[in-house]
Amino acid sequence: MHLLLGDTLMQQSRTQEAIAQFQEVIERAPKKADAYLRLSNALMQQNQSKEAITNLEKARDLLQKQRNTQEADKINQLLAKLAQTT
Repeated sequence: MHLLLGDTLMQQSRTQEAIAQFQEVIERAPKKADAYLRLSNALMQQNQSKEAITNLEKARDLLQKQRNTQEADKINQLLAKLAQTT
């Protein structure tokens, strides 16, 4: 529910409110990689790249533990690109 609300808020450019929703999901379900990915995206839009990268790394680690290596590899590629630009 909070993920969907966060997505809707992002579409409405209500990024700070979306961040709060994604953080709520993480608090309730800390192993939900999607929440970390969405939070990272919202943080990047707020120019909070350090926090965004931290959340991308958490998502990657969770995906690796869940043996979702394909998605984890995509995040690794994104992290490598971000490292070149930051």
